[in-house]
Amino acid sequence: MTEGPAGLPEDVIEDLVADEGCRAVLSHLAAREDPATVDDLARALAAREAGVPEDAVADEAVTTHREALFQRHLPKLTPTGVVEYDSLLCTVALDTDDERLRSRLQPFLVGTPAIRPRP
Repeated sequence: MTEGPAGLPEDVIEDLVADEGCRAVLSHLAAREDPATVDDLARALAAREAGVPEDAVADEAVTTHREALFQRHLPKLTPTGVVEYDSLLCTVALDTDDERLRSRLQPFLVGTPAIRPRP
């Protein structure tokens, strides 16, 4: 396992970016300045997958993505430290300064010219 300058192993970065669901979560969070509620994140992911505006997403699709967040994506992402899940507020935020990960997410951002660096 080779660690990069920020400490996140290169194979972990590759694994997270290769996983379509994790990549979608990370790229959505990278395009935001603030945390997303789990429900808003699920709706955004469902809209992105369907290619429709968020207000046109069926509730069933949001529920499916919410379940995927709790059952697959958050359990994979939170132990790496790249996202922070606040169980009291039910929010998720990108929590990494690793520019290698951020630059790998750049091609997957929707409607954003660049990933804003963390303050």
